[in-house]
Amino acid sequence: MKLIIIHGPPAAGKLTVANALSLRTYFKVFHNHLTIDCTEPVFEFGTDAFWEINLRLRVEVIAEANCAVEVRALQLRRSTDLRILYRRKANARGK
Repeated sequence: MKLIIIHGPPAAGKLTVANALSLRTYFKVFHNHLTIDCTEPVFEFGTDAFWEINLRLRVEVIAEANCAVEVRALQLRRSTDLRILYRRKANARGK
């Protein structure tokens, strides 16, 4: 999995740059607002619990995305291997 991390001070335009980069590269954007928006109603912003759950969410989402990419790559390799095997068998039979 390729991962680009954009880091900078608040309101510097990180999300704007990420969205523009996404349009050019077709990378997906996973920004910090996503985890903050879903945890802020439950945990008070800035508390230890708030940052702990945000960190866990971010780490788990990125780890799961990496697993999904690896599984998809494995599926594609298997699919390609099956096509190659089928072609070899067909060629061996003279088709």
